[in-house]
Amino acid sequence: MPFLELTFAAPDGSAAQAEEACFGLGALAVTLRDAADHAILEPAPGATPLWPQVRVTALFAADADPKSIRRSLCTAIPGLADGDIEASELADRPWEREWLRDFHAMPVRAAAVGCSAT
Repeated sequence: MPFLELTFAAPDGSAAQAEEACFGLGALAVTLRDAADHAILEPAPGATPLWPQVRVTALFAADADPKSIRRSLCTAIPGLADGDIEASELADRPWEREWLRDFHAMPVRAAAVGCSAT
């Protein structure tokens, strides 16, 4: 069964609101990613910082109504326009094996251990 995938750039400061809106509209999963190249290095303990520009990807069931969801997202997130939202179909795959495409075993050599016989 395929999924409906909606992707958009969250207007400034609205990433948490966008995530909440997507889940409220029935999203099965929501991913927040860096929309530019802003590294977050060494955040303070307990802090959950986000990037200044965030790209949101939400997965919905295949039978979800994309037009209705787009309208609702534009209403819930100030500054988001219908044209800002990209919709596509994501084919179902054996997800538990999908990570293997990018996994490469690391070669490991046994360390040479020398002992002197005295």
